[in-house]
Amino acid sequence: MGGGALGGGPAPDRVVISPSRRTRQTWEHAGTAPADEDGRIYDNTVRDLLDIVRETPDDVQTLVLVGHNPSMGELAALIDPDVREFPTSATAIIELDDWADARSGRLVARTVPRG
Repeated sequence: MGGGALGGGPAPDRVVISPSRRTRQTWEHAGTAPADEDGRIYDNTVRDLLDIVRETPDDVQTLVLVGHNPSMGELAALIDPDVREFPTSATAIIELDDWADARSGRLVARTVPRG
């Protein structure tokens, strides 16, 4: 995979963001890969986020979602129950064995903003 994104890690294979101005600005600041906008992220339901994850092609190794709470935090907690707090601007890196079974993940890393 290519050069860094999100703290120097590998660039994601697929990025899906909400069409809101704030999420576009966030990804422009944080990411190096092109992003696809998907209105389902803006709709802010966990079901829609799960659908996006499940629709990810098998050849994608790294998926980034940039969206809004409460659904982003609820998705993280649904995939890995160890995620208990997910404030605005938090990030979670979750490993999945299979995109189609999005509920079988493990929390690998998480950051919570200070202040």
